[in-house]
Amino acid sequence: MFILYLQLPDDQEFSFANLGNSAPSAEWRRGQWKDLSTLIKGQPLVLLIPARDVLLTHTTLTTSNARQLRQALPFALEEQLIGDLEEQHFVWHDRRAGELDVAVIERPRLKQWLEMLKQHKLRAKAILPDLFILPVVEGIPTIWHRAAQVFVRTGPLSGFSCPESMAPLLIDNAFPEDAGEEERKARFYADTDDAGWHDTFTQIAESQPNHLLRHSIQEGLPLNLMQGYQDESMSSFARQWKRWRTAAVFALITLGIMAGLEGVQVWN
Repeated sequence: MFILYLQLPDDQEFSFANLGNSAPSAEWRRGQWKDLSTLIKGQPLVLLIPARDVLLTHTTLTTSNARQLRQALPFALEEQLIGDLEEQHFVWHDRRAGELDVAVIERPRLKQWLEMLKQHKLRAKAILPDLFILPVVEGIPTIWHRAAQVFVRTGPLSGFSCPESMAPLLIDNAFPEDAGEEERKARFYADTDDAGWHDTFTQIAESQPNHLLRHSIQEGLPLNLMQGYQDESMSSFARQWKRWRTAAVFALITLGIMAGLEGVQVWN
């Protein structure tokens, strides 16, 4: 599995981690587009995009019907979203009994990332938010403070990221509301000087922040942003085709009957 990590669709360089040969972990490196095909060597490709492009959330909907879920989910999350519901792409994973982990991305933004892949003649197995590079430890959040951005992973499919200026206001969301002082623990890494909010929880040092664990990515795959996506032109075509499909079938049958009658007349 080859992990390609970009900040913008038009980045001239990229970060990557090569998890080939079932490697349990790999070191992050920098690469250039001209070398990418040699680096991938036919491996499945996972694209990581900034978590700022993606909302990770959860909700409860008591139906297992995929069509009903697809219709109800946008309205269940409407208050958390900015922009038109029609412009959002939703991916969900049924954790248990209607408890859903959900990822939301604006359709135009996802299309930009897909166009980038097409431009470079790449086919991805999955597109995931970058905070899924953080290690997953049951019951303990992972918090990284890197390059003026804070990443928080609170579970296999949950978490958030924010600018460092917002961290003092949001960092409490990494812990249960009723967590006592002794329970406020997190795996932690920072490449900056100490900030005041760093002292609001017990830090468990992250030993290898420059390595990616295969397990970290695999845990996030159920929220693959490519699931169920159709670009606007294909969606429009599908809707129109569904509307006119019955009429088209009858038209074809009619044409077939008419052709048959003409054949009989010619034969006579």
